[in-house]
Amino acid sequence: MTFQQRLCRKNIAKVVLSTQDPVSCEGSAAYCAGVTLNNLFTYLIKYGTVTEECVPYVAGSGMKLACPTKCTATGKTWKKYKVVSYKQSRGVDFIKNAVYTNGPIEVIFMVYQDFDRYSGGIYKNVRGATR
Repeated sequence: MTFQQRLCRKNIAKVVLSTQDPVSCEGSAAYCAGVTLNNLFTYLIKYGTVTEECVPYVAGSGMKLACPTKCTATGKTWKKYKVVSYKQSRGVDFIKNAVYTNGPIEVIFMVYQDFDRYSGGIYKNVRGATR
């Protein structure tokens, strides 16, 4: 998450944030099928997310966890880190300026069926529809 990199860059906190927390709690029925950044950032503004140590990522194993209300790891502190604001925009100039001014940014793109076979270089869709 670029959010955690910006926290570190501004000397607010040096943490690795949980991706499982928003995956389990964001509320969009289609989250794993493709959440919008708008839904994700709305969640992060309203509720925030805890650290990866507190709620580790397990969704990649096919597990869907209920929205946690305490750390799943023993002895870890439940503290939410919230996003203050975000801005959506498009275009190369906006992206260049955003990276130069603030550091890493979040991006989203359509995934096609042949993306699973991507192995490097510049990806180009050659076969299949979007997922």
